[in-house]
Amino acid sequence: MSREHPAYRDNLEDLLTFFDGKRVLSIKEVARYTGKDARWVKSHLGFQDQNCISVPTLARRLCEEV
Repeated sequence: MSREHPAYRDNLEDLLTFFDGKRVLSIKEVARYTGKDARWVKSHLGFQDQNCISVPTLARRLCEEV
């Protein structure tokens, strides 16, 4: 059984605070949060053909990028 990354809950809380509890984010919103270009966000954080990502998924992916 896998354990969650130690930073997952911190990332999740920070994202929910930053986006006022919003649960699904666009590429543009994630780019604003990370300070990265939208193309980088799309290719590195796993958006693939989708234009949105759930906050819990983004919190996990941010842990993987560390």
